[in-house]
Amino acid sequence: MTQHVTATPTPLVSAAPVAQPVVLIDGVPEPGLYAIAYESAAPLDARSAGIGVAPELWQDRRVLLNRPATLAIAHGLSDGASRFEVLARGVLRLPGRGRRPGRAHRELELVDDWAARLARPIGPGWGWVAQALERVLDGRLGLGEGANRSRDRHVIHGRSVYVIEDGGELWTLGDAFETVSAFADVSLDASMLGDALRRRRLSVALDLTQPLGDVLRRLLGSVSCRVRCERWRVGASVRAAQAVWPGASGRRFWLPWGGEDAGSSRVGRVSLVEDVSPPRRWVLRGARPRVESTFGLVHGWDASLEGEVDAEYGRATSSDFAAFGAVFRRWVLNEDGAFSVAPFSAGAAFDLSALFDDPRVVATPLRFENCLTRDDSGRSISPVVEVSLDNGASWSRYEGEASVLPDRAGVFFEDAVLPAAVLSAAQSGQLRVRVTATLRSPAALEQSRWRGNPFAGAGSDRVIERGEAYRWQRVDSASLHADAIDLGELSADEVDDRPALLSDLLMRMSADDDAGVTGEVELIGAWPTVGAGDRVLDLGGAGVSASGVPTSIEEDAVSVASVRVRFEVSGGGPRTRLVLGAG
Repeated sequence: MTQHVTATPTPLVSAAPVAQPVVLIDGVPEPGLYAIAYESAAPLDARSAGIGVAPELWQDRRVLLNRPATLAIAHGLSDGASRFEVLARGVLRLPGRGRRPGRAHRELELVDDWAARLARPIGPGWGWVAQALERVLDGRLGLGEGANRSRDRHVIHGRSVYVIEDGGELWTLGDAFETVSAFADVSLDASMLGDALRRRRLSVALDLTQPLGDVLRRLLGSVSCRVRCERWRVGASVRAAQAVWPGASGRRFWLPWGGEDAGSSRVGRVSLVEDVSPPRRWVLRGARPRVESTFGLVHGWDASLEGEVDAEYGRATSSDFAAFGAVFRRWVLNEDGAFSVAPFSAGAAFDLSALFDDPRVVATPLRFENCLTRDDSGRSISPVVEVSLDNGASWSRYEGEASVLPDRAGVFFEDAVLPAAVLSAAQSGQLRVRVTATLRSPAALEQSRWRGNPFAGAGSDRVIERGEAYRWQRVDSASLHADAIDLGELSADEVDDRPALLSDLLMRMSADDDAGVTGEVELIGAWPTVGAGDRVLDLGGAGVSASGVPTSIEEDAVSVASVRVRFEVSGGGPRTRLVLGAG
């Protein structure tokens, strides 16, 4: 359901004059240059400006190209002093084709340094390879089982950061920000995110060979954060830094409505589109959980085929190995219940829902995988097959040849002839088989929450897939390796991202509070210091709030996606357009 709300208050014609920005070349004001338009866009605070050129200067415009240029605007302070706010800093160049038809012949484009850097690739990254720090072409920050954060920090462009290392550790959000900043050689400060968010697990894989802007949009979008570009003057020079902020932490401001006196309003037009969504369930999904345990197996053959002479169970001696080959050889977990019925009648199906602590998991065929436990060299231990010849009183490794079944959780004894002791125990009913291995749940790890009242009807689920970014892997206490892990003799790839998954879901739902409101606000005059990512607190001056409700509510806060100021507007002075919604 979409609701359109438009309000056009009567503007005050005799508005107070607005200071015109100043264009500086090499730090010196150039009166022959003037601002035509200025724009800033979220979430990276990418800025640009159109610069007009006086006729007498246009003939020598080539000398202006690629010169350091600054666009600044004067501010009055409460003590009567003033300062310059730097809007953009970069170089001048000729605009692209089609820009401002009819005026392009007397206009230059100020290409902001930060916006230009966002368009360039980061380039090959740095990796720890063969005990040395080297440039690596595959500059990717991996997730989950492909995590590759180095165990130690290294100095890159004067900063101590983690680099890429095969078989490394998991990346955190703070680590990734620092590494991207160092590899790209930019000042990207993520300290404002706070310790909790900086420690959050990185949830998106990053390809650092792509343009910096693409990498940052992917990284920031995963946690609903944005960049704010800060600039300040030091003497005649301008310095800049980029700070990373949580998406909802922008500066908050009230629109300058005039109350009952519409003539005093500084708002020229408001046009909103509100998406009134029905209640829905939000779902955030990670990888499929994995559990290592020691699983007792049951027979996977037709019991009526037992009782033949020993030769029938050998590969070369059987009269029909296709018929008798599974007898005493195929052992299964029976996780799907396929062997509970005749002719197998092997008992009840294994309870997968209890193993994975997930009632969504139903009987289904799975496959044994390598253990989560690692050996001394750090490699995952292969499935361990054990046999008992005395009905489970004692156990030993199976010395013959066994393979993992490809289509279900089970093993098959591949020996040409079964070991005599094994065959004898099987025929007497004393043989037991167990496997220490890992099973992967058929259902992905997920957290969910409702927005709205589900009893009032429901829309389709909002499902966000995060894949290997969030995992739950555990070694069950029944595992053959559990005691050695507890004693510190062995290590295992255990991880529990369930709390982080829930925190991510709640943060996404919170950041989406204003996602249903989009539109534009036009302000009379120049408002260039309103930044992309700032929050509009009230649209109620014309009887319209950010939520579409005809009241003024302070908590209504809609993000500014972009700001565009036009300094040359025929007869009406400058105007500022704010585009609202997600940037």
